Amino acid sequence: MIALYFCKTEKRRQLLPEILRAEYGAPVQIIYGEGKPRAKNGEIFFNLSHSGGLCVIAVSPINVGVDTELLQTKHYKSILASLPAEEQREIAGDRSFFMHWTAREAYAKLRGIPVFALHRRLMYASGSMRLDGKTVPEKIAFCFERGAVTAVCAENTDFVIKTFHE
Repeated sequence: MIALYFCKTEKRRQLLPEILRAEYGAPVQIIYGEGKPRAKNGEIFFNLSHSGGLCVIAVSPINVGVDTELLQTKHYKSILASLPAEEQREIAGDRSFFMHWTAREAYAKLRGIPVFALHRRLMYASGSMRLDGKTVPEKIAFCFERGAVTAVCAENTDFVIKTFHE
């Protein structure tokens, strides 16, 4: 089960070690560097994303990617025009655009690759992610909390929202 924790963006670096300790019962050494942050032992998986003042931290027993975007009107027409026609047909407004965008970002973050490196190779349509035209085994689930669209990507996307006292 994936645990999602929402917090203020400025608290993320302080809360991440505390959340990991609470989840795993012992301190977890976090390695920052190229790609996404990771636990030193490689058996603990987490990912985080922030938008505006909101941050989400996903903690999981399996590799996980997460992306969140505050639901707000943005100028995304140039990005929309670069998406495959099948994906463009499914996007009818801000919420559906952010669902597609966060799904792509969550998948890229799961893989530890910048989304723009995969942009032309990815398509999220009909509820599944495709890479180079082939459906990937990972699933996408969405959470609509705190005025944001949050996408979770993993082999199993069952999640629960947890709270951590800041």
